[in-house]
Amino acid sequence: MIEKIAYCLTDDGYSNFVVPYPGKSGIRMKDLADKTSLGHIGDSFLFLHKQWGPWVHLRLLFTDAHFESDKNSDINACNHCGKCISACPAKAIYIDHFKGIDCGEYQMSQYIGVKDNYYWNCEVCARICPIGNSPLSLKIISDI
Repeated sequence: MIEKIAYCLTDDGYSNFVVPYPGKSGIRMKDLADKTSLGHIGDSFLFLHKQWGPWVHLRLLFTDAHFESDKNSDINACNHCGKCISACPAKAIYIDHFKGIDCGEYQMSQYIGVKDNYYWNCEVCARICPIGNSPLSLKIISDI
């Protein structure tokens, strides 16, 4: 989808650049998205879109096109229900911090994949989140 947007911008005469994903761009996309009016980082430390919850795929496109901003950025997508904290099998989510190493070690213990592709077997924190609708057959795949 981002490639289609980039193509349309180019076709309209605007310069743009799509940040490669997956990959190591040095940009924490969820931290950048947290500064928009699209949603916020929730208690699960996932970016939660105010409508779709954790079921978003963040991409980044730089352009010289001008867009109007939605000034309503005070909307918090997370309702702080605590379900992600209590459901985390790695016990990596706490009210005020996230133990990324514990989550990563749990993920690696659940590793199923081919070559450099990792199939994340744990989606518990995303699936338990009451914000947005959980896709039934979605599997999270990441190149690390």
